[in-house]
Amino acid sequence: MKKPFKRSALSISEAFTRQSLSSFKEKKVWMTWHPIMERLLSHSTEMKPVYQGICDRFGYNPEYNSPFLLAHEAIWMSGGLLSKDTISHKRSVQKELSSLHEMIPKLAGQLCEALSRQKELMETEDFSREEPSLTFVDMMSLACKNSEHYNGHYSGWVEKELTKLDGLYDGRYWPEIKQFVSAIGTYESSQPQLVKGNLPESIMHGRSSTLKDFVLGFDSELRKCQQIPADFSFSNSSMATIANIVLELPESQLATSDTVRNVRHRFKNGMYEKALA
Repeated sequence: MKKPFKRSALSISEAFTRQSLSSFKEKKVWMTWHPIMERLLSHSTEMKPVYQGICDRFGYNPEYNSPFLLAHEAIWMSGGLLSKDTISHKRSVQKELSSLHEMIPKLAGQLCEALSRQKELMETEDFSREEPSLTFVDMMSLACKNSEHYNGHYSGWVEKELTKLDGLYDGRYWPEIKQFVSAIGTYESSQPQLVKGNLPESIMHGRSSTLKDFVLGFDSELRKCQQIPADFSFSNSSMATIANIVLELPESQLATSDTVRNVRHRFKNGMYEKALA
């Protein structure tokens, strides 16, 4: 049930933002939110309709995970999450992941060929090492103990039992090292090409547009929040105000209610492919 309040939505949200910012600074948390919150406080007049929409729908309830609180947090976090630099970085990371997806099976194949050739030469040309060849269990031990995160649990709980198995059946039923390497390549090849991130595909693969990316990303993040009713969204006018303040858009590129409406209409109706570069 909504809590009744007599103060204006602007004074409520402004006070809530100021109090939260002070708390965050004191605790040194949510550092990327601070400049956005300060910017919002300096544009209180423009934010009045935005805050009115929040309070009209949810009333005043700053409790943990309340829609009132989460709607405000969605605005505060949007600057760091949906900035041009952040999205550009996400696109770059996805491009690199796609490249690695293609590279790993090839490298695994090359390593398998090298291991096979090494084994062939040593067997046919009568070469040998001072130490016997690695078994699968030997490799497990090396991998665990050489890890920067090694904490001794492998030696304490796993190594002894694996070593018992390693001595059975003359090692005939363990995979060879090259088969293990081959499995890495096979696994990677079986994975989907596209790696899902936390941003919509219309942002990750579409033509870059600061406003379009911000609006679609903001709406997507809001829909992910289960505590906020699915039918709630900021009006086109409110979203334009949020974008203008959070992104600090220049006067020549200021968002309007119409530009936000066009973005939402375009992508709501399955026209994503038209935005592809």
